[in-house]
Amino acid sequence: MAVTAAVSALGLAALVWLPGQPVEADEGPVPGAESLHVTVQERSEERLRPGDRVEYTIRVRNSGPEALPDARVEQFLPASMRYVSGAPEGVERGRAEWERPLEPGERAVITVVGELSEVPEGAARPVATVCLSPAADAAPASCASAVHQVQRVLPVVWVVAALLAIAAVAIAVGGYLRYRGTRGPRPEPEAQSNHSPGSVPNLRTFPGRAPVYHLDSRR
Repeated sequence: MAVTAAVSALGLAALVWLPGQPVEADEGPVPGAESLHVTVQERSEERLRPGDRVEYTIRVRNSGPEALPDARVEQFLPASMRYVSGAPEGVERGRAEWERPLEPGERAVITVVGELSEVPEGAARPVATVCLSPAADAAPASCASAVHQVQRVLPVVWVVAALLAIAAVAIAVGGYLRYRGTRGPRPEPEAQSNHSPGSVPNLRTFPGRAPVYHLDSRR
C-alpha cells in the first residue's frame, strides 16, 4: 500500500519539487493556505508491478468564507506511471489539471486511475502528488502525496547465472556419486597356508573334543 503524506502551508516553503514538474514557493504567506485542503487516497496492490493499476481518490475542500471560482487541482504522476482514466482529455504524460470552483465550505471528490508502466530505475519509489491552488496563477495552497512500493524484478543475466550455477552443482554431485558407485569393496587377501600343495595337515586331537582322523597321502 502507498504511504500518504500531506504538506501543510508551512511545508510549502520546503516543497521545491514535484514528480514531473518543480514548484517554487513565493516568499510570505500563501493565499488560501489556511482554508484550502487536499487529501489523496489510493487503492492498489501492496507492491506494484508493471501493469498494475492504482485508483486515486482526491478530496478537496474550501473551509474559507470566500468563493474560489478559479480554484485548480493538479496531479503529478512519476515518469514510471501513466493515466488510464479520470484525467482530462489531452492530458500530458504525468500531469493532469482540473478547474474546480469551490464555494465557501464546499467539498469535491475526483477519482483517477493510473498504471505502473515500468519499474523505476535504481531504488526510486513512485510518488504521486496532488496540489490545490486558489487560482490558475497562484501558488499551491495545499499538497498531498502517495508513495508506492514496487516489486523489483531480477535482471535476466542474474537469473541465467543462478540457473547455470545450480546446473553445475548438480552435475558435480551426480559425477561424484557415480564415481563412488563404481568403486566396489576391495577383496580380502586369502589366508596363507604353511603346507605344501596336495598335502593335508595332520589333525590333532584336543582334550574335550571328539578325535578326528586324517589319512596322509604320503603313507
